[in-house]
Amino acid sequence: MRRRRLVIAAISGLAVALAVSQLPGSPLRLPLFGGRLGALEGTVRLGGEQEAGPTPVGNTTDPDVCGRSQSLQDLLVDARTRGVSNAVAALVDLPDSLRSPAPEPQRHLIDNRGCQFIPHVSVAALGDTLVALNSDPVFHTTHYYGPLDNNVALTEPGQAVPTVIDQPGMVTILCDLHGWMRGFIRVDDHRFHDVSDERGRFRITGIPVGPYTVEVWHERLGTRRLTVEIEAGRTTRLDVVFDPPNGAASGG
Repeated sequence: MRRRRLVIAAISGLAVALAVSQLPGSPLRLPLFGGRLGALEGTVRLGGEQEAGPTPVGNTTDPDVCGRSQSLQDLLVDARTRGVSNAVAALVDLPDSLRSPAPEPQRHLIDNRGCQFIPHVSVAALGDTLVALNSDPVFHTTHYYGPLDNNVALTEPGQAVPTVIDQPGMVTILCDLHGWMRGFIRVDDHRFHDVSDERGRFRITGIPVGPYTVEVWHERLGTRRLTVEIEAGRTTRLDVVFDPPNGAASGG
């Protein structure tokens, strides 16, 4: 009888593990929801047909390294799909059971490379560590503003300085020496967030079933909030379309 109970328990545990494994990247605590998980994926696109791109900036600071021209990297649009890079999609107003503390603190590299912050936009969770790295042969600063208030001086190539995140919110990064350099880090008390890729695509996995509010943010196009329903074992699709920068955002 004891052996039979052990076999049944093992089979039940395997069933939960298989349900979770269908959605890569699921947080480790989510088997508590019995494997009733779904995913959210979608695209962020620019409406209309007019050409759009990042704001150009002329440069006289360290031109031998940084070049005579740069850009704010504030609007990157795929020419074929109209997909918008560097938009953040995040679940908001979550119940306490899905919030802090986030599992397994992570390290995120903020590279000063080519006189730009790479990545330009990223997401992180409370307790994670940001590592500011200088890959250029010039003096940079990685100056965090907002909930993370810290100014990191990177005087030499290869220098790396870690900073632990202890407050949620939107962190803005600037370089005090090169005015066009800017970046953004959205910090949440969970990991249900993602940044759109070069074709405007994002994906959030391991979400327990139910209704959610999704916030989609872009530095130049604005912010949208939409409601989605997550179903067990299925992927919910969301297509968000922003009007060009001189208009209001729209989507669905």
